[in-house]
Amino acid sequence: MWYCNTARMDAVDQVQLNFNPAIIAAWWGVWHLISGLTPATYWSRHPVPIPEAT
Repeated sequence: MWYCNTARMDAVDQVQLNFNPAIIAAWWGVWHLISGLTPATYWSRHPVPIPEAT
């Protein structure tokens, strides 16, 4: 029955499109780059004032 293999491949392709751990891990890495560089860039341009000792 040829249609059984086709239906199975469609289901496998659908699962891979919906849940691919490599895509999730890659997005997680990109998110960490963005969320780390954003405050670092801001803080490098706006240094924290150091209070003078009295």
